[in-house]
Amino acid sequence: MVQERSRRREEGQAVTAVAIVVVLVLVAAALGIVFRTGKVTSEVSKIQSGADAAALAGAQQVREDAYDNIVRSLQSRVPRGFWSCGDGQGRAQSFASRNSTDVTTYCYYPLADRVEVSVRSDFVTETGRRESADAVAQTGRRLGPCIVVAVPGSTTGYETTADCGDVTVRVYVDTTGNVTLLTTSAEIRKMFRVTLRE
Repeated sequence: MVQERSRRREEGQAVTAVAIVVVLVLVAAALGIVFRTGKVTSEVSKIQSGADAAALAGAQQVREDAYDNIVRSLQSRVPRGFWSCGDGQGRAQSFASRNSTDVTTYCYYPLADRVEVSVRSDFVTETGRRESADAVAQTGRRLGPCIVVAVPGSTTGYETTADCGDVTVRVYVDTTGNVTLLTTSAEIRKMFRVTLRE
């Protein structure tokens, strides 16, 4: 009887020990899954931040360059826009790099007011590969060739406006037809509101 009680006690202790080991293994596995999921979420967030920063930086550069591009458009004798798909790309890459990403595609669409950016992580993520993210920013203004509003019958120089897409600026047209921009760079920058679109 004593031996049987002792044997039952040993069996009970063994079952308890096995149960404790199983629980510890399950807790360790759950913690591993939670840690890995948290790391993947953090990496995805970092990559998306890189895309967002790149898109915003590109749009801000477009805003900064708007004055010079408007001047060039006004000085051309044929209505022409001086905006291109690559406007702002250098600044976008700089900001993407600060977030451990590289720009894979970039384009500024002036008439649609879109700066589209795709980035890829410059590190291998927890998923085992380099992940990508996309972002779209806007400047708040569509830009196009500047069209000067003519004042019919004027033989001397005159002040008028020019429409450059959604941006209307004040200009002076001299007697030879040369156009001078009167709106300041600071005034033009204030017309824009850079934000993420999607």
